[in-house]
Amino acid sequence: MQFTVGISTAIVTVLLCITVIAIDIMTRNKQITTLSAVYFGLLMGFGLGSLFWAAMQPIVHEYLILARLPGAGNAGELASKNSSR
Repeated sequence: MQFTVGISTAIVTVLLCITVIAIDIMTRNKQITTLSAVYFGLLMGFGLGSLFWAAMQPIVHEYLILARLPGAGNAGELASKNSSR
């Protein structure tokens, strides 16, 4: 299941990139303001996304520990708890 989700996500990403490149090639007169706005928007989006994740990481980490999902917290501690049952 996870393998097919990963492959389909990769295919969609590649198709999206090809579409964006094709649109860029077909557009003849590009204005520098448009290119600057797109670059600045991407830069701000990545920056704000990083700040948002830094703020949410402790909350998500605690949620994963409370839910006892594999991969959260100390993996060895969780494995020993599960094997002692």
